[in-house]
Amino acid sequence: MLWRANIRTGDVAFADAVTDTLTHMLGGGFYDHVGGGFFRYAVDAAWRVPHFEKMLDVNATMVRLMTDVWRETGDGDLQRKVLDTVNFMLSELRLPDGAFAGSLDADSLAAGGHELEGAFYLWDEKEILRLLGDDGPLFVAAYGIQPPENALGDDYGDAGTLYRSEQPIKMLAETFKLSPAEIGKRLDESLSTLKHHRAKRPRPRRDGKIIADWNGMAVAALTEAGLAYQRTDWIDAAEKAFGASRRSLTAKARLHQSAAGEKVGAPATVQGLAEMARAALVLFEATGTKEYLG
Repeated sequence: MLWRANIRTGDVAFADAVTDTLTHMLGGGFYDHVGGGFFRYAVDAAWRVPHFEKMLDVNATMVRLMTDVWRETGDGDLQRKVLDTVNFMLSELRLPDGAFAGSLDADSLAAGGHELEGAFYLWDEKEILRLLGDDGPLFVAAYGIQPPENALGDDYGDAGTLYRSEQPIKMLAETFKLSPAEIGKRLDESLSTLKHHRAKRPRPRRDGKIIADWNGMAVAALTEAGLAYQRTDWIDAAEKAFGASRRSLTAKARLHQSAAGEKVGAPATVQGLAEMARAALVLFEATGTKEYLG
């Protein structure tokens, strides 16, 4: 709403409210810096400690917003975050038939063999330094580690969630005697190393339920991002998701709000119907396929 008000009125106060909020969300614990995608919300005032559940509707909404802002600003960091968030949605939430699952749980198995909130996502500074070798000090300077709000006893130890430090790239370049481009390259490589290592941990469970409004939101966001970034593969994925979710959610010629396997839930809500209809319209605008108007 604020971004559209900025476009309509030209009032930079609206734009600043949006870009400042996005900057803090993308730098803090809302965002999964290693694997892409957004957590559900933060539990601390500094926005460094998230509730670690990842929801389809949250990520679809953020892809759409970041794409809208990027269209006007051309911000390279936003473009990268859109790419990483879409990749998260396609790799972690997409079901075999192409529709999208609802969420990933916050809890997963910890080293002690019991479930712990955020266990899949937390990092210990010693572990990071060991994994990254010579680039470890640079990474630790660029990213801080914040212990979970509910950390008690030995369950979490020194582990915490990653957030971007307040040091700009220019300051890091001066400290480590490297160019800004080299800093960026090494941080990207370090994130890839951490992602590869994290993939070996027990993963959070996935709620495979298909939800009408959330799939509609994801389809529209993927399609709009595909048009903005000229990614036809994203539009193809959106078409498959729309077809698969519609088939799963339809019973006796009526759209339902959710589906789990062969079982459908209650009839679709107004929001579920509206989001699926909007998804169909966006797909028609992107592809010209008249069947989406049916």
